[in-house]
Amino acid sequence: MTGPGGRSLAELAVVLGAAQEAEAQVFALVGRWVRSVPEPEAKILLAIHSRHHGEHALEWANLRPSSAGRAGPPVAGLDAARLEVAAGLVTTVGRLTALVDHVMPALAMRAAPPPGPAVAEATVTRAVRSIGRDHRAQVAELAALLARLADDPPDPDAVRADLVALKPLAGAGTAGTGVEQSGRAPSPRR
Repeated sequence: MTGPGGRSLAELAVVLGAAQEAEAQVFALVGRWVRSVPEPEAKILLAIHSRHHGEHALEWANLRPSSAGRAGPPVAGLDAARLEVAAGLVTTVGRLTALVDHVMPALAMRAAPPPGPAVAEATVTRAVRSIGRDHRAQVAELAALLARLADDPPDPDAVRADLVALKPLAGAGTAGTGVEQSGRAPSPRR
């Protein structure tokens, strides 16, 4: 049986399952940070974004074709190294930098339409567009907050340590997502 874009339903299940798993990973990561960030504005924004990622995971799960109760093929979310580095960051500036520069671009690739012919099924197309718009809005909000916080961080040494910890990911680009690095110029805060 064929799904949207000429893919089999099993192939579509893997693509949507990867998007679901990646959103669930970001939901958990950002949700853990909510209690530990000291800045009220960051706490609120991260709580909202965590909830959105949880909702996105549920949306992908609801769209994922099932196999009449059988477990589908295993899926991969975001690469473990990227998440491990991000989880180990201690400053709000470091965490926001990880989200804006590394996690959200990788997540966006998981929510992109599958390669090949245009996705034909209206519900999947709507989800791809809606979640893509939400991701772009989140990155803009996170980047704006990051710019404000990076100007005068409470612990510049800790921020430097977090940014050093992120350097290995800069060379990785969007490794683990099936795409090459975007070539975006590094931000001036480094």
